Amino acid sequence: WEKVLPLKKVAIQYIPPPNESKMNLISDLFNRLEKDKHRRQTGIGPHKDRINFFFDGLDIKNQASQGEKKFFLVILKIAEAKFYYKKTKQKPVLLLDDLFAKLDQSRGKKILQLIDSEYQTFITTTDNSIESYFDDFKKVNFIKLENNSHLCSVA
Repeated sequence: WEKVLPLKKVAIQYIPPPNESKMNLISDLFNRLEKDKHRRQTGIGPHKDRINFFFDGLDIKNQASQGEKKFFLVILKIAEAKFYYKKTKQKPVLLLDDLFAKLDQSRGKKILQLIDSEYQTFITTTDNSIESYFDDFKKVNFIKLENNSHLCSVA
């Protein structure tokens, strides 16, 4: 990682709802049951907790550009895959949808260098200059869908 990305400080801040305990949560869920059934979703619970991410002191949600947000998210996904493999010894399948959207070519290349070649990785993109992101494009199984066609070409 250090070869590709200079050492950066990453912080995660978890902010639980005020006064939430297991008993309060159960009571609140019960009290909101009819309202939540009508809305077809729960209005309280862990999905409403706040988690803030910081990258070198930069608040990702409020201060980062779209490219920085995408870069950070993809790095988290790659770290998750590496952590999963380390803990389970099972190789994950990495799915990266529209990977190069909102990324400059430099960041795109850095991300590709972080992806472990032992994992099966699927990357989608709409970038027509995709070959320029890879050092050796011949090692990539590439499927290109043609416009308005059911056919695809495999490179």
